Amino acid sequence: MNCAVVQGYGLIEAGPVTHLPLPGEPLPAGSIGVALCNTECRMVDVENDRDLGPNESGELWVRSPSVMHGYLNAPEATVETITEDG
Repeated sequence: MNCAVVQGYGLIEAGPVTHLPLPGEPLPAGSIGVALCNTECRMVDVENDRDLGPNESGELWVRSPSVMHGYLNAPEATVETITEDG
């Protein structure tokens, strides 16, 4: 088929991939690649909504046109999961 097969990072809520390795580049251990076009991401300390730096553990927040707008018939879960700015 003459095509490359790569592993991507994503989640069901983001339909489904948000990050891929750069074409032809090896993916370093522990990396998820680069964000796709029109995709923004932050690594966040959820206790205080603080952006984290390299080698800090936290939660990855993703904003993209492909990310869901909310949970069906579950407004409380949506408010708990999605920030006001998406």
